[in-house]
Amino acid sequence: NKIIFKKKKQIDITEKIVQQKIRVGQNRFRSDLLKSLKKCPITQIDEKRLLIASHIKPWIHSDNEERLNPNNGFLLSPLYDKLFDKGIGLITFTPEKEILISKRLSSENRARLSVNNMDYIADLPINGREEFLEYHRKYIFQG
Repeated sequence: NKIIFKKKKQIDITEKIVQQKIRVGQNRFRSDLLKSLKKCPITQIDEKRLLIASHIKPWIHSDNEERLNPNNGFLLSPLYDKLFDKGIGLITFTPEKEILISKRLSSENRARLSVNNMDYIADLPINGREEFLEYHRKYIFQG
């Protein structure tokens, strides 16, 4: 019996320098949200290190004023930020503060969330965010 060893592919480079765009004003946007909202309206988490400043109308689709407008944002815990995000769009909110959960999320995973479709989110700040939420429901949410 022969044991055959495969030669490992050598990796020559593990780092590289890249040029990238940065979001100017993102820190101010987050700071403004932390001052006004203070917590995730779904989970009630108020630990700043665990809160993400989530744009309702995505940065890429917003003009400069909309990008920095705190009414274009929520503070969300990481799971709900990911579900709300433009690339995923698995949750959104109604003007009546109800959460909508996409049917594209498996029923097993929907059951694992701490909320159900159409649950009322009492602490969800809606005033001033209606237009942004309408955009999110129409163009981002994957109902």
